[in-house]
This record gives sequence, C-alpha cells and structure tokens, in this order.
Amino acid sequence: LAQVGKIEEAIASYSQVVKTKLNTKPLVSVGIPTYNRAHLIKRSINSLINQDYDNIEIVISDNASTDDTSLMCQELCKQSERIKYIRQPTNYGPTRNFKEVLAHSDGEFFMWLPDDDYLDCSYISKCVSFLQENPDYSLACGQTFYFRENNEQDLGEKEFIFEGERLNLWQEKATERVKAYYQQVLDNGVFYGLYRRNQLLRVPMNHTMGGDWLFIASIAFLGKVKTLENVSLKRSRQ
Repeated sequence: LAQVGKIEEAIASYSQVVKTKLNTKPLVSVGIPTYNRAHLIKRSINSLINQDYDNIEIVISDNASTDDTSLMCQELCKQSERIKYIRQPTNYGPTRNFKEVLAHSDGEFFMWLPDDDYLDCSYISKCVSFLQENPDYSLACGQTFYFRENNEQDLGEKEFIFEGERLNLWQEKATERVKAYYQQVLDNGVFYGLYRRNQLLRVPMNHTMGGDWLFIASIAFLGKVKTLENVSLKRSRQ
C-alpha cells in the first residue's frame, strides 16, 4: 500500500508538471526595424506593452536614425525590461534591418511590427492561440486597416483609407496555397502577422522587388495562412 501510495503521488506530481508546461505561455518576439520615427515609434511600442499577452520581448533595430529615435527608444527601455534596443553604426537598408531584429530575438513565435503601426491589445494572444490549436498553419494575422495621418502633433486625428485583403490559404497542397496567394494578394498586410520561428529561419528574405510577396509565398508553401476577423493591425500612411 505504501508503494502504491508513492506511485500515486508520483503520478499526481508528474501530471501537475505536464499541466504547468501546457499552461506556460511561449515567448513571442516582436521585431521593430526603425529609421527616423521618433514621433511614432512610442505608439507602436506601447501597443505591445499593453498586450493582454505578457510573455513578449520587443527587439528594436535602429538603422542609424538622425532624429530623436535613439533618445525615445532609450527612454522606453528604462520603462520596460522587455525592450531590447540595438543601434546600427550605419544605415544598412530596410531588408538587412528586418533580418537584424529576427537574428537578435529568441521567441518560439515571431512577428515584425512597422515603427509607425500599432496592434489591438489582444492581437498576439489570439494569434498565438490559433497557431497552438492549428499546427498545420504557419502564419496567423489580424485584419489590416490603413489610415492617413497628416498631423504629427495629434495622432488621434486620422483618416481611414481602406481595409486590406483577408488572406485565408487553407488548401492542403502547398502548390495550391501558393497559387491562391498570388491570385489574391494586394497590400500584403499578412506579412505583419505571427510566424513560427523554426519556419521563418528556413525562408530567405531577399532584397529584391516584390521580396515580401516571395517571402509570404514561401511561408504559404510550408503551411496554411489565416486572417483572424476579431483582431486588427492599424497601418499608418502619411
């Protein structure tokens, strides 16, 4: 009986460990490549700090900004230990800067966020939940809404322009997903969704015309893509 009791205790202990691991939120890395956006980047970062998902790291790569971006980012670093700020010694161009934030991140999931855009507070939690529940999907994103902001002093003063396309690539065959992607893509807002890091590292990011389209086509070849309807990304057009 004593031995049985010990076995039961061991099983209970093991079950608790498994339950704890299942409930642990995986780390999500968000990369912000930036250049001369001192007046807007704070809004982007705050939209991450205010997410209802707390296991986030924010990686900023400053492409040798000449305005007050560096000062703004250093000040924000003092307010949150989740922010990692990297200042490049020279402007490497956008493609390399996008690669830099990925290279300096550690999360199981990863997404890029432009330095002038911002997320709904549940964007990350809903995308993570969807990917965890659907292992055959490589990318989950929210709806994309585009705004024009003509007043740098009042960011609340904005004009709605249009809603991006809702890409849903559910086809079982990889080639069919790629075909469906090219038949639908317009603004390609899906690029700023949440990816699985292990798949991202398999896809090259080339500095070429339409490079973001080629990139998403490659992701779609690896797995399905979903646009969630209950969460959104707001994109700025000045």
